[in-house]
Amino acid sequence: MYELNDIASGDEKLVSHQKKQSQQSRRHFSAAERAALRQEFWQAPTEALLSRAITAAGIGYSIGWLEWAATHGGGPVMTKLGRTVRYRKADVLAWIETHSERLARTGAPVSSSVPALISHRED
Repeated sequence: MYELNDIASGDEKLVSHQKKQSQQSRRHFSAAERAALRQEFWQAPTEALLSRAITAAGIGYSIGWLEWAATHGGGPVMTKLGRTVRYRKADVLAWIETHSERLARTGAPVSSSVPALISHRED
């Protein structure tokens, strides 16, 4: 037979789980919440499956953009588990690598920045 304390702790766990799920499905977060989600993204293991909220915060995009990219293409590879969408951190990091450009300064890619500086010195 269950004791009253067992039922109360079970209720607390359910409320905590529901609160966490509600937080993950929200579209707008405070700066502190975004920072916590971003930290969770970067601390997760490479093979972790992350929610859309964590992934969006980690890469600096909105949840809406990830949803749009999921239907139109152009975003990180996603994994569907039933109706749930998850992003493998390794796939997200690969997407960042292929869809970003390293710059030495604004408007100049890293590879072309050295010749540009040399040509200015010769003037």
